Amino acid sequence: MHGPETRGAVKALLRQPRATIRSVAKKLKLSWSYVKNVSSAKEQRKRRARKSSLSVKMRRAKVSQFAKQRRVCNGKSFPLYPTARSIVKKLEQQHIFVSVKTVQRDLRAAGFRSRVRRFVPTRDPKVLQRRLTWAKDTLKALQRKDPDPDGVVFSDEHFVSCNENEERTMWVKSPDDLCPRERKRLGNTPHFMIWGAIGVGFRHLVVLPLRGEEGAFRLDADGYIRRCLSPIAQTLAKRGKCFQQDNARCHIAGRVKQYLARKRIRLIDWAPYSPDCNPIEQAWRLLDIEIAKMHCQTSEELLRAIPKAWAAIPAEKLDNLCRSFLSKLRATIARKGSA
Repeated sequence: MHGPETRGAVKALLRQPRATIRSVAKKLKLSWSYVKNVSSAKEQRKRRARKSSLSVKMRRAKVSQFAKQRRVCNGKSFPLYPTARSIVKKLEQQHIFVSVKTVQRDLRAAGFRSRVRRFVPTRDPKVLQRRLTWAKDTLKALQRKDPDPDGVVFSDEHFVSCNENEERTMWVKSPDDLCPRERKRLGNTPHFMIWGAIGVGFRHLVVLPLRGEEGAFRLDADGYIRRCLSPIAQTLAKRGKCFQQDNARCHIAGRVKQYLARKRIRLIDWAPYSPDCNPIEQAWRLLDIEIAKMHCQTSEELLRAIPKAWAAIPAEKLDNLCRSFLSKLRATIARKGSA
């Protein structure tokens, strides 16, 4: 490893008239590539030190100014010109004509970066306030162990299909070895609606029949009680579990509430637009990955794959997901109700 003294000697010799990379390397008994790198670094610094023209500086100042402008809507602040294309149109109004690529370079030079916008269930301030209040109240109750955090059973519906739902990236040696991801609309590929429930030391899955088949049904209150709640009601009551469900119409029907009260199953309150707090949503992701590994093509193959994939998810993972509910509530409180 050569130190700064060697680099200084190389730079001094390169400044001499008629000096070449080869002659300097031979004189100092260094490799040709090392001398070339020292020379290239010098040239790169010169290029970076070059001053931008006045017109470029003025344009970049305008681009930065437009990118910083914001508007307020429903109490929240949003960028007035969030894309490079919108800034190009604004520049055209001032008779400055540049391409989108040029504006993108200007934005990067000003310290801006293009980032992926995450999806959230809602941005309604009233709903966010309800989520925040609910998260605080639920966290206090769980910290008092009323109910016991390990005694909560989480439930939800989900659609599984023959679509490619495996990992987004793949390690291969050649692009030819890369398997493409097939993405179709749900109605154009074999699929099933499922309902599941998970808790610490507990899991249950129900595959609901397809529409159009004999005996197919719309998931109403009666179907929800008969197919989903009845098989687990006795187990939940015996173990003293606290049951969670979202605010879907068939879940909050009067008949369902009466059934749960009759079976002495305690319900945990749930805020609207809160799938991010439900641990079973992450369990569905694990299930989709397991099903994708089986590469199902028909409804029959998918129907056989669902219970196998459900059983393949380790119990420890499901238990850890359920125990993460407290941290999800704390994160919701820290974000002031936002997802």
